[in-house]
Amino acid sequence: MMETCPACKAPFKGRQICHRCKSDLRPLIAVAERAAACLAAARAAFEQNDYQAACGLACQSLALKRSGEAESLYRYAGFLAGRRRILACL
Repeated sequence: MMETCPACKAPFKGRQICHRCKSDLRPLIAVAERAAACLAAARAAFEQNDYQAACGLACQSLALKRSGEAESLYRYAGFLAGRRRILACL
């Protein structure tokens, strides 16, 4: 989730509207939630040894929001899936 409002840099308090500048944060919250859902699905696919799916889902998560966990999962799942070029999402 975000730490500050991207418009005014006020601390994010979990609300859909920024308490300081009144910016609508719903679209950004939705993107962050989708990225988290893709990452959770990537973790589940990895646990099921479906490395191809895990790599693709981690890539989707990275496209929405950069995170160290998604990047590591993408690289490792890609390696285990036998992909030679796994840098497409990085």
